[in-house]
Amino acid sequence: MSVLPVVLGWLVVLVLELVFAWQGMVRPTASQVLLEVLALGVLCGAQLRLARADWQRSAWWPGVLVVWVTAVALGPTDQLDRLFYAVGTGLVAVLAVRFLSRRAERIWLTLPVALLGAVAARWLVLDRAAQSDVEQFGDAIAVADATGRLGHELAAMGRGQGPAGEGPPLVLITVDTLRADHATEMATWRRLLARGQGWQRAVSTSSWTLPAVTSMHTGASAEDHGAGVRPGGGYQLADPELPMLAEELDAAGYRTAAFVTNSWLETSMGFARGFDVFLHSNEAFPHRLLIAGLPQGPMPVDGTAIVDRALGWLEGQPERGWFLWVHLVDPHMPYFNATEPLCENVRDGALRGGQLTTPEERDQLRACYAHEVAHTDAQLERLLDGLEAKGVLEEGLVVFTSDHGEEFWDHGGTEHGHSHHTEVVEVALAVAGADVAPRGRGPASVMDVAPTLRAAAGLESGGVDLRRGVPDDRIATAWGNNYYRADRSARSAEHAVIVLGEPRTGPRVLAYDRQVDPEERAPIEQAPVNLREAAEGIEAPEARAAAELNEASLRALGYLPGE
Repeated sequence: MSVLPVVLGWLVVLVLELVFAWQGMVRPTASQVLLEVLALGVLCGAQLRLARADWQRSAWWPGVLVVWVTAVALGPTDQLDRLFYAVGTGLVAVLAVRFLSRRAERIWLTLPVALLGAVAARWLVLDRAAQSDVEQFGDAIAVADATGRLGHELAAMGRGQGPAGEGPPLVLITVDTLRADHATEMATWRRLLARGQGWQRAVSTSSWTLPAVTSMHTGASAEDHGAGVRPGGGYQLADPELPMLAEELDAAGYRTAAFVTNSWLETSMGFARGFDVFLHSNEAFPHRLLIAGLPQGPMPVDGTAIVDRALGWLEGQPERGWFLWVHLVDPHMPYFNATEPLCENVRDGALRGGQLTTPEERDQLRACYAHEVAHTDAQLERLLDGLEAKGVLEEGLVVFTSDHGEEFWDHGGTEHGHSHHTEVVEVALAVAGADVAPRGRGPASVMDVAPTLRAAAGLESGGVDLRRGVPDDRIATAWGNNYYRADRSARSAEHAVIVLGEPRTGPRVLAYDRQVDPEERAPIEQAPVNLREAAEGIEAPEARAAAELNEASLRALGYLPGE
């Protein structure tokens, strides 16, 4: 019996297993890696020592066995069904090896079979995840087409990063669904404010994720970049001719990496443009090891996993010449870190349907939200520790903000994407690091993020550089909702004007004094002319082709109705 083909076969399977597992948002623990190495080593040794017949000595066994065990592990969940399933697939595997065993000793045939076996096992994992993500892996995780996803992963294996540029390190931290009044209580906020400037009531460009985050990465308003609800129905992406921040930094020699979650931010939505590394929780699906099983640790959507991967990437970077984007989604329903049954099961769609009506239920939901914010804060504290250890706050720039807030019956409604009141479209925004000057009185906007980071990198800003403050007479605008109606709004330092896009009665104007009535409880009679004109002058973007959505994942987050 030739030993080398057998050993190489098992080694190829082991290496590819670990490579696939290392690409996921959650990586195997050291004990799992050790278990896998020892287990495959024992299987290799057992085959070399115990094999007698030709088919038992076949070097094709590693490739076939990894597919067999994966298929059994991801097969029927009923124990009796699993037994018959295992016996049946086992017999097929044995017959296949016996049929092919005559050529098994040739290395040039052994290695491709081992490689194909490991790749096929990965495909099975992705296919199973796509078909039954709710049943086995949690309803906020879904992968699209398994073959396409596998192709992306194989292509990513050979893609490296070029040399870093000379510009200062840049970091963008965004937290999904973070209310301004909760953000300013976070330790993260206080640490950044001590090293820079902050706006407790900056303005988002919309009431939901897709248009708001697009504004952060383009420096354009929701009206101009066009991402959001299509005028004719459905959803559309940003103007493809509009460059993303990462593309501009990449062209300037920066290394770029993003570690994100939320289905609106997937690769198909255009947010991977310009990133050398783009790791999304829905797309970096954990790989099941042959013996050690699924990686142990937090769910991929958990901020713990996101920050872990961001810190791992950060360790390998030089002092300058890189851009990091981290987006956490923990404060967005469903609340995975909550322990209360009510909060574990509630979804956005249930709230929009009028559920949770008692004061006790509402207080409980608010408490669960606060718990998720505290969890997020703890993870961002770890990220800031890593950034401080690398000297980023002395030599570079960190921007911290949110895409939008969240309503908890402040104006009779819940969640986001439906209103332009303060609790939804006003967010906290902080800029910390080198060369940050005192700010002006005007309201900051999330569309100032890209211009600020561009300017810090030495590129043409093309907008408001928050390091230099905001003009006192600045008017910040927002457009569009995800539900019900297309609101428009404009805000100055003193006032806010909201134009409600009522589909039946026509537009209705509400105006508030932001200084006297920051919670927007009592509308004033006369809307400032300049703000009213700014809000009413916002036009819907031009309709473009509809975007292809990951409907399963969006449905799990409550954005789309259930089937």
